[in-house]
Formats: sequence, structure tokens, C-alpha cells
Amino acid sequence: MLTRTLSKILLAAFAAAVIATPARSADTDYPARYVTIINPFAPGGPTDVVARPLARILGDALGQQIIIENKAGGAIAASQVARAKPDGYTLFLATGAALIVTPLLQKTDYEGWRDFDYLGMAAYLPSVLVVNPSVQANTVRELVDLAKREPGKLNFASSGQGSSSHLGGEAFRKITGTDIIHVPYKGAAPAVTDLVAGVTSMALLNLTSVLPHIKSGKLRALAFAGKERSALIPDVPTFSEAGLPGFELASWYVLATPKHIPPAVLQVLRNAWDKAMANEEYRATIVANGGEIRPYTAEQTARYVEEESERTRTLIPAAQSR
Repeated sequence: MLTRTLSKILLAAFAAAVIATPARSADTDYPARYVTIINPFAPGGPTDVVARPLARILGDALGQQIIIENKAGGAIAASQVARAKPDGYTLFLATGAALIVTPLLQKTDYEGWRDFDYLGMAAYLPSVLVVNPSVQANTVRELVDLAKREPGKLNFASSGQGSSSHLGGEAFRKITGTDIIHVPYKGAAPAVTDLVAGVTSMALLNLTSVLPHIKSGKLRALAFAGKERSALIPDVPTFSEAGLPGFELASWYVLATPKHIPPAVLQVLRNAWDKAMANEEYRATIVANGGEIRPYTAEQTARYVEEESERTRTLIPAAQSR
């Protein structure tokens, strides 16, 4: 009787251990050590909203610690990942600036988005058009009218040359036929600081970076650049509602890998990725920061990045001429 009971206990314990063990390929011990995610931005920026919870929850799914390595520059980060050993231990939290814009604007030692494979989209963070309260405009139409009455007087802050906030500002200028001057900063934080201080007039930044200032009244939100209104600022209309149909802008983050990772390792990563994207805690964190989870497959993600590359290519001449 004791032997039979002990056998049942051991069998139950073994079954529980099998269920709890992260999925691994039968022909690889990956991951046998920690995995690194390269973040192309300095610590403390809006990207941390995505990078930190992603590293923790994806690490749980893999059964290994994931560390974040910050790099001050998208091209530096992209080059490091593109040249890394394709063993699954180096991943890239990539943005449009690193994958698309920088290779279009300057010579790089990697071939842009084509030099990577993709696990999926980690987050999609729509932007919002905000102005300093000193700007005499309460709607997009009033802002456009003001800019046309006083060409060259208004300016827009961005988080850097070639960033989504820069290209979004150029798209807004082009669509509305206004003369608004670009003022680039080295990141969203200093851009927001000067915007709040009144050094700059307006900006198209992701909601995460400006939400506290909208709530406090230090910035005025005129339009949200998503398909639908944000639950975090429900009184702010979308651009379509504000008179610019189809205008959408977001900071998006995809998790990329070097090319030619062994299929067995890639399968382990994709299994872990699927678990992480289904994690309710992670999803809630992104939504709480004004973002969306888009459950794209690897193929859909690659296609999205390719389409963004073609769309961005049309804005580059305007951005370079400013």
C-alpha cells in the first residue's frame, strides 16, 4: 500500500513538473543561459513601458532570465543584432527608426528591415497631437487656420530626426499645407519638457509620454492618432473625427532576431512569444499605457514592416528638405 501510494505521489509530481516546464524543442537545450534584448534607446524613456514587462514575461515563458541592454542609437543597436551569432541569445526590440528610417537616410552596415527575422509586434502605441496651452487653438481646424495665418511661426517637437514623431509632424504639415518648423530632440523626455515649458508649440508623441501633462492641463490634446478614441482620453477626438480622415500615427515595437536562427531554436522562441502575448498582465500593462496588442504572426509582422517602409519612403524627401 505504501509503495503504491508513493508511486502515485511521484507520478503526480512528475506530471506537474512536465506541465510547468517551459516548452523546449526535443533536439535543443535552448535556452541554457540568459537571453539579451537590445533596446535602441537610453533607460527611462517610453520604450521601457514595453521592454521591462516584456523581458520579465517572455523570460518566464522561456524559463530563463532576459536582460535588457540599452544602446543610445537605433543604428548601433540594429548593427549589433544583425551581426550577432544567430543562436537565439540576442534579440532586438526594434522600431521603425532603426529598421526603416535610418537606413533610408544614411549608409548603414545592415540592410534595414530585411536583415532580420521577426517574432511579432510587442506593442502599438498610437500618438496624440498636443499643443502648449499658449497656442490659441482648441481644435485641429483652429490649429491649421492659425498655422496658415502665421506661416513659420509654429513649430513641432520630435523625439529625434527620423522618429515617428518627426515623420508624423511632416505628414501633418504636408496634408494640411502648413508651414510648421521641426525641432528635433534626443528623445521624448526632453521634447516633452520643452513643450510643457512653451519652448515649442506642438508635438505628435505617443500617449504614454504626454498623458500626465494632458491630465494636469499643462498640455492640450487636440486629436488622437488611432482608429478609435482612447479610453484614457475619451473626450479627445480621433483625427478622422477632427477633419483629417485616415490620419494614423503610432510608435510600434517589434521583436526581431538575427537571420538564420536554427529552426528548433526559433520554434522555442515562437512558442514562448505566443505565451507572452497571451499573458493578461502584459496585455493590461500595454493597454494601461495607451497602447494596443496586435497579435500578428511572424509573417504578418514582416509584411507590416515592409509596408511601413514603403509608406515612410514617400515622407523622407519632405523630412530631408526641412
